[in-house]
Amino acid sequence: MEKSAKSIVQSNFDRFKSYEGSDHIATRSSQINMLTLLESIKPREILEFGAGIGTLTALALENSEANITAVEKNKWCLEQFAVHNLPNNRIMLTQSMPMSNHYDFYIIDDAISINEVCKIFDGKKNPSLFLSKGKDLQPSRN
Repeated sequence: MEKSAKSIVQSNFDRFKSYEGSDHIATRSSQINMLTLLESIKPREILEFGAGIGTLTALALENSEANITAVEKNKWCLEQFAVHNLPNNRIMLTQSMPMSNHYDFYIIDDAISINEVCKIFDGKKNPSLFLSKGKDLQPSRN
C-alpha cells in the first residue's frame, strides 16, 4: 500500500522538526505542494536555493529520482544539512550558484536577489519553480 502525501510529509516534517534549527523549516502545506509537483513533473535535475538544514532536499530525494544541487550560504546550515543528508551521491552541496543550467525543477526557499533569479532562469523555457517560505514569515500588522 502506497503512503499518502499527507503521511509522507508528516513523517518528513516530524523528522526535521526534531532537529536544531527547525524553527524555519518548510510548513506541511508547502511540503505537500512540493510533493504534488514532484509527482507530476518527475524532475531529473533539481536546483535548490536556500537548502537550510535539508528538509525539502530530503523530501525530494525520497520522492523522486532527481539529482539535487543544494545551495546554502549559511555555514551553520551547511553543517546541519551535511549531518542530515550526506553522504548521498545524488546531492551536490555548495555555497555558490552553479554555472550549469541543466535543471528542470527549481526550489527557492530563501531570500534571493533579482540578479540571482535572472541568472537562474536566463534562457529557460517554461521552468518548473517551487517557492517555499518557512514559519518565520509573519503577517504584517499595520
